[in-house]
Amino acid sequence: IEQGVVLSTGRAFRSRGPNTTELSNGNEAWSGDADLFNYIQGLNIDPELASYNNATVVEFDFVPLTGHISFPFVFASEEYGQYQCNFSDAFAFFLTNTATGVTTNLAL
Repeated sequence: IEQGVVLSTGRAFRSRGPNTTELSNGNEAWSGDADLFNYIQGLNIDPELASYNNATVVEFDFVPLTGHISFPFVFASEEYGQYQCNFSDAFAFFLTNTATGVTTNLAL
């Protein structure tokens, strides 16, 4: 990635790579995000889900000047292949219409 924003639950500067070891820089005491937790719980894919930790969030307001918006993104996790049965990484891209209050997850 040549430009953009890196959101990480660890040390973002280590995302440059190459990744040759498990980074695991996050802290389990780092709280989750209520919107993401409620979304995941609403999917009913993990009925035993009681909490969600290590959430990294960026929020901003904007007024569109056109009828089309585009936000290219990459979601990656080093937990795939090793921890996916014990932990669940999740990503959502919520767009909320402030006039109607309707929220849509664009990351489908």
